[in-house]
Order: sequence, then C-alpha cells, then structure tokens
Amino acid sequence: MEFTDKEFEEFTNDVKEALRGVCQKYNLKRTKTYISYGKIDFDMKITFQKDEEDIDVERIKFEEDCAYYGFVPDDYLRTFEYHGRTYELYAFIPRAKKYKCMVRDIETGAKLKMTDRYLLNEFGHDFY
Repeated sequence: MEFTDKEFEEFTNDVKEALRGVCQKYNLKRTKTYISYGKIDFDMKITFQKDEEDIDVERIKFEEDCAYYGFVPDDYLRTFEYHGRTYELYAFIPRAKKYKCMVRDIETGAKLKMTDRYLLNEFGHDFY
C-alpha cells in the first residue's frame, strides 16, 4: 500500500500532537521536524532543545560548533569593524559552502553572512 498525500499529512499532524505531551513532560521544545516519504517508507528527523529561560542556546550552539570552523569559544560576540560598522560574530551555518558565519550589526541588529576565512584572518586565527 502506498502513502497518499492526505494520509502523510494526517500522520505528520499525529506525530506533532504526540510529541506535545513528551515536550511538556521533559521541558523541551521541538525546534525542527523534517519528514519525507516515498511510496512505501518515510524518513523523519526531529530536533529538540531544553526549554528553560536561563539557557543561552545561541552561545551553547556557538561553543559546540566553533572549533569545526577554526574559532574558539571566546570568539562568541567578538566584535570587528567592517565597512565602517561594528559587527559581532554569533553563529555558524553548517551547510553553507562559502558564507559560513553569521554576524550582526551592533547598532541595528541587521544580520549578515560572512566567510569564515575573512573572520579567521580578522581575529588572527590560523586557517584550518
């Protein structure tokens, strides 16, 4: 028997509903859900994170990922000048091919993608 679009949509809604109770029980929030399906099978990836006010998720993710890109934990929110504006480094984009770093303008909060090589050079780190 093959999955139909309607059947798959109902399945997806049932999974999300079932997870609602689990999230409440363990104080989690569902951050991403990817479900894809074929004619007879499906694949699912669900990402959760602790849902507590005192957890700095942005900092924790930065610290988990920074070494992979050649940075150190102290580079989180490190500032630098770019075209006369002050920016801070706050995150990475894991699947990006070129612009792997996320920075934001200190004054306006505007976000910008930058190359890791540029920032590694700017911060005085060796290239990987």
